[in-house]
Amino acid sequence: MDLNDATVDNRDIAPDDTDMSTLLSQRQREILALLKAGKVNKEIARELDISVGTVKQHLVALFRKLDVTNRAMAVSKSFRLEKYQAESDREKEEFIRSKSTVESILEKRPAAVLSLKLVNYDKSASEKRIKDFYKIFAEVAFDFGAVFFSHVQGHCEMIFGVGRVRRHDVLRAVRAAVAVVEDFKRTYGSGIPIQGGLAFGTLVASTDRDGAWSGEAIAGAVISRAHLLALNAEGGMIGVDQAARMMIRFLGVDMVDGKVQFIPLDRNFVWKRTPVLPPVKMFGRANELTSLRSALTALTGGIGGTIIVEGENGMGRSALLQVFAQDCQVINVEVELWVCSLPDSQPGTASLGMLEKPGTGRTVSISDFSDYLRDLRGRGPRVILLDDIHFLPDLAAIDLTDVLSEVSEFPFLFVASGRRQMKTMKNIRNDVTRLQISHLSEKESAMMVASILGDEHRQASQIVTLAAGVPEFIVELCRPILMPAYRDGDTASIPLSIFSVVIERVEFIGIDRRFLHLIARQEEPVQVATVQKIWPSWAQEFSSVLEQAVRVGLLVLHKGDKPMDRSVTFRHPIVRAVMASAAAGNDELLQ
Repeated sequence: MDLNDATVDNRDIAPDDTDMSTLLSQRQREILALLKAGKVNKEIARELDISVGTVKQHLVALFRKLDVTNRAMAVSKSFRLEKYQAESDREKEEFIRSKSTVESILEKRPAAVLSLKLVNYDKSASEKRIKDFYKIFAEVAFDFGAVFFSHVQGHCEMIFGVGRVRRHDVLRAVRAAVAVVEDFKRTYGSGIPIQGGLAFGTLVASTDRDGAWSGEAIAGAVISRAHLLALNAEGGMIGVDQAARMMIRFLGVDMVDGKVQFIPLDRNFVWKRTPVLPPVKMFGRANELTSLRSALTALTGGIGGTIIVEGENGMGRSALLQVFAQDCQVINVEVELWVCSLPDSQPGTASLGMLEKPGTGRTVSISDFSDYLRDLRGRGPRVILLDDIHFLPDLAAIDLTDVLSEVSEFPFLFVASGRRQMKTMKNIRNDVTRLQISHLSEKESAMMVASILGDEHRQASQIVTLAAGVPEFIVELCRPILMPAYRDGDTASIPLSIFSVVIERVEFIGIDRRFLHLIARQEEPVQVATVQKIWPSWAQEFSSVLEQAVRVGLLVLHKGDKPMDRSVTFRHPIVRAVMASAAAGNDELLQ
């Protein structure tokens, strides 16, 4: 496949011109020279006869190699590196050793693949039109952090999840498709329709130790599935494969009309949050419900308040809010539930911050929501539930905090839910109540599994062990048993939904990928001395990687009578299962 020469060398840049000429591609060296000459992207594109989107992809590669984040830093560092020519060979060797990275490894990764094609392409089509289509596609891919592949005959792919995995990449891919179509329409009008395909699955990619794509390889059947979907779609529509539809449902969204097999390439398209059905019975949340119900009792007496429900994703925050909403309705207290939009999934989410009302398709900006709350002055007791507020952009979070402080004297009960240690709503007022949601006990987990699969199911014990007290994992591990169509061969017994969630979290923490692969593929408990013996000499210092993995809670260190007797295990069994599956990419490419 043509990568438009935007490959990334996975070795770090060295401190002198000779090493840079060896380690950087010819194109990267040309762009670096033009940066030093003060050229902007359009000038670089014109001089090298490439698109602006391709220039941007080269800049991403260049910044990664120089370990910088902008053009000025890249130019400054390139000049500094040249000074190393005058230094001793010993100093240069120490510099290179300190900056060396782990050679690329193959890893199985979750990915959403968007494929778009110009309808009725033929050889007589304007060459400029095709170039413009590729240019727009590449620029949008850059904006969304996706990898761009181009083909002949006006057909190309955008791959999400290679540089960074986000659980909602399938939603972001649709927004990217709409962005491509709208940009193309601005130049050529609506007379040249575009058709597309969206597939979700796993692929094998070459990565560095942090999980970032090294630019060397990407392979997987999910790419060809998206390609075929685009070929068979109607103009102005995206065909969606079953795995993508399953992931969309897992994320709690759908199309406004409930049909998601085909998605219109329309600027007015929005995802609709589907209401989370309250569980028949809540397990392990009695204390939290008691606190919420006490606050509700106080509200009926005219005393409002603010409660923040904190917990990691998958701990059942949304289900808890749904159960509480039912309690409010039973005693006829007005209750509203709003959910923060997933980043890049809806128009305006990147900058404004959007709230959605599940089941209605209604979305409002934080600014409009603030005005709405002020207009409620003088109304009776009311409960406002805000879910997933950790997704709010910083400015929107500040605006929300300000308005909630402003209306804190109203007879309102605000209940906000989000991840632990979220910045949002830290300074509303002093009497905020915080509820921390913890893992379910083994007994509570077993009861939850039994409520889903029935008593004494043969796989119940395995599910309880793998889920380790995370309600969302319990539900997703049970789902393939109840719905055979939900099974996916790419990740064996681990549903793609869980595979994506875990990889996303591991990437966020930032632990050396080779290290986790080595630990995951050995029988637990894993002897530290055994891993240290096979740890590559050129990699990051073993002890520091081990210490970091233990400190962030991925691994548990078991001390023996002697230092050589130390062993480690994964804190969460499902993380070990996912990392072992991801490491399988080193054995063979997907079929």
